[in-house]
Amino acid sequence: MCNSNLIHKIINDSNYKSLKDFINENSFTAVEVDDQGILMDLDTMEDYEKTLKYYKMIHMLY
Repeated sequence: MCNSNLIHKIINDSNYKSLKDFINENSFTAVEVDDQGILMDLDTMEDYEKTLKYYKMIHMLY
């Protein structure tokens, strides 16, 4: 997650070839999260369906 004020810089600054480049060149603080869902991709409909299934399962446990 990052401050929404940085979105314009991320999108429009051609010095960064990737978001990883941006992160490495700017000050960010890593935050540990106890949820494997943070690592899930949502690039495809299949990814979305897997993530939805995961969160439905998690919420049934609580």
